[in-house]
Amino acid sequence: MQPRPAEVAEIFLTESRALESDERRRLRRRGVSESALDRDPGQESAQIRAARVVTTEHHFDFAEACDPQSIPVFVACARNWRGVASDIVAFDTDGRYAVSWLGRESFLGAHHLFAPRLGNPLRVFRDRWAWLLGDRDGVVIVDWRRAPALLEGVTIGVDDLEFGRVLRRRLTRPPPPIVVRRSAESSA
Repeated sequence: MQPRPAEVAEIFLTESRALESDERRRLRRRGVSESALDRDPGQESAQIRAARVVTTEHHFDFAEACDPQSIPVFVACARNWRGVASDIVAFDTDGRYAVSWLGRESFLGAHHLFAPRLGNPLRVFRDRWAWLLGDRDGVVIVDWRRAPALLEGVTIGVDDLEFGRVLRRRLTRPPPPIVVRRSAESSA
């Protein structure tokens, strides 16, 4: 049975730990603001935390510190478009990957999808580090397989032309295969 939102939030807090002062300093040296580490705009207590995990291709499991297969990561509570805790996303300290715990959310910052933007585009960040450097004011894609359907019809804002081209290519869904049935051919 999948955990309910309250259970996801509890697991996030119990299986991860607050950032230590040296981790915070390292992130600050990379340009991440204190506010980005401690809160997500429009959300309460959405801290970036640390954990040790074991990853698979699309998911991760929390691990004990003594597990030789585990790796150190940062974790963020992924909230759905309503702002409710629904998943946890782990990302490595070098920014090479992000993987979800349950596979429920396609974005970090999903509550921004339907938030009032007063005509402004939805800001989509290239990766987790750009998202943190941008004070988490927008979304970063975690699941590229589901993102095209969720972003359909949304005006997107990006910080550079190259990433805009990447998004256009990766978010454009190909048309479905269309075949002419034999019986339709013979009746025409």
